[in-house]
Amino acid sequence: MAKPANDTNIWKKYNYELLSICKVQLNKKNNKYRNTYLKYLSLAHANNAALYTFKNNYEKAILESKKAVEISKSINDFQGISLAYD
Repeated sequence: MAKPANDTNIWKKYNYELLSICKVQLNKKNNKYRNTYLKYLSLAHANNAALYTFKNNYEKAILESKKAVEISKSINDFQGISLAYD
């Protein structure tokens, strides 16, 4: 049986995997997909911000949102910036 989409434990698990994959790939030299991994890293931080918001942990949510904005700005990802502020 499939779990509901609002199960934060599943969301947290897959978001952690996304963060891990991005960090590993970004540590590789001369990665031609660097901006793509940065975009997904920003998305993972934005996801963490939403998760912390759902748990009423606003301080951590703000920190995660700031990370997402900073990464998105570094690659001129305007959609990512707006998502991080959402």
